[in-house]
Amino acid sequence: MVGPRSGCCLLLAVLLVSACVLQPNRNSTPRVAHESIATFVLDGRVSVRNGDTAQHAGLVWQHSVASDHIELSGPLGQHAAFLDRDDAGARLETSAHEVLTAANWGGLAERLLGAALPLDNMARWVTGVVDENAKIVLDPLGRPQQVDVSGWRIKYLRYESDDALALPVLIDMQRDEINVRLKVDRWQIN
Repeated sequence: MVGPRSGCCLLLAVLLVSACVLQPNRNSTPRVAHESIATFVLDGRVSVRNGDTAQHAGLVWQHSVASDHIELSGPLGQHAAFLDRDDAGARLETSAHEVLTAANWGGLAERLLGAALPLDNMARWVTGVVDENAKIVLDPLGRPQQVDVSGWRIKYLRYESDDALALPVLIDMQRDEINVRLKVDRWQIN
């Protein structure tokens, strides 16, 4: 018979093994050319600093060509806000159930985070796709390492692996006093 203490240990062992089995090895996941990525889900964390003010949040971002859904959460996992974008415009719902709408979601992000963010371009930037007119410094594998575009300096500090098609997992974006750092914990490319 399994006692409570050994039952908890057994449950913990099963959960750990399950987690190992269910988590794909990032380095073995085949990737496609970044320009062909039309939909993705990323889980991670974002930090936004605007002068002396800093905000930190957990992030789950579901992106498609037609829409975006971003869920921001606080340090203990509580929901801080939801950002949505589609053909009808943009919508922000805060944890206090305040709802704000706008024609685009850059303005909504500014209200929430206190910084004007280039969210219309962000889906391309986070996958390592940048405008042709940008000033680009490539790493030895031909991936963006530093990009200057639209007044922003984007630094790709780390990728999933040493594969040329690996996706960025640590990105730093800066413009004037605004600094955004995105740490991607998991990519899901559809």
